[in-house]
Amino acid sequence: DIKPDNILIEEETGRALLQEGIERTWHAEEPAAHSRGPTALVVVLHGAGSEGTRYLDMQGWAEVARREGVLVVAPDALYPDLSRPPRFRDNPRIWNSGRAKLGESRPQLDEGDFLRLIEDDLRRRGIVIDQRRRYLVGHSNGAALAWKLLAEEPERWAAGVSVAGGLVNLPPRNGPPRPLFAIFGDADPLVPLAGGEVGLLWGQTRTVPPVLETLGSWASSEGLPTAPLSREPGTKISRYGWGPLLSAVVVHGQGHEWPGGGSSGLPPEIIGPQTTHFDATAEAWEFLKEKEIPVRGVKS
Repeated sequence: DIKPDNILIEEETGRALLQEGIERTWHAEEPAAHSRGPTALVVVLHGAGSEGTRYLDMQGWAEVARREGVLVVAPDALYPDLSRPPRFRDNPRIWNSGRAKLGESRPQLDEGDFLRLIEDDLRRRGIVIDQRRRYLVGHSNGAALAWKLLAEEPERWAAGVSVAGGLVNLPPRNGPPRPLFAIFGDADPLVPLAGGEVGLLWGQTRTVPPVLETLGSWASSEGLPTAPLSREPGTKISRYGWGPLLSAVVVHGQGHEWPGGGSSGLPPEIIGPQTTHFDATAEAWEFLKEKEIPVRGVKS
């Protein structure tokens, strides 16, 4: 139901709604009208300081939607000071993905509720979502939110993909585990493979655990061994597997950018190098496209 503080707003570019009286914006690439049967939904969560449209256009998700006939939604995070427009330098968009870092101002609206409001709008416009095939994809801060929602709302999400996502605090798990594919770069200065203290883009610092330790913690919460069961080292990428519920790839020479995608425009000394030998969008969709959850396990 539409409540007074959760109403829809039409805009020229993208769409918007009110969540608890605060405007939230989002963007989508929808299936063609002639193919609007029940469709898979891919929610792509941008990194801190970015915005949803960049992931539709620059990271190739709009092309996936057109080619595969699926619905891709790219929402926008809020920013700390809502009295002025978002700006990367001093008012960046950032997801409420968990516990805020020391000195960080972070909006506190429930992001899972935001995604439900988006689905309500889509449903009112006649788009039928296959409730067995809802997927999460996140980059950096968006990846942290994808981990969180996958753990907290497994009845809604069939699977998830994390790109360059650190996980300092393991989210509580509220149901059965769902498959996760995690992508990291071994030249990422913000999520280093070995862990340690890192300087963030807005002046804060944080201590991140080693990547395999993070994955081991996630595996343990799913009832899996902490150490990977398979390792496939390579010159361009290395793969790790814990079975069908968890797999990871390390892209050699890759920094914190989206592998194989467009550049954020940040200098390599801050964000790390970009590579082209691994297409994170293609790999993510290949991982997700056949994953399903039983209808009885889905909440609308």
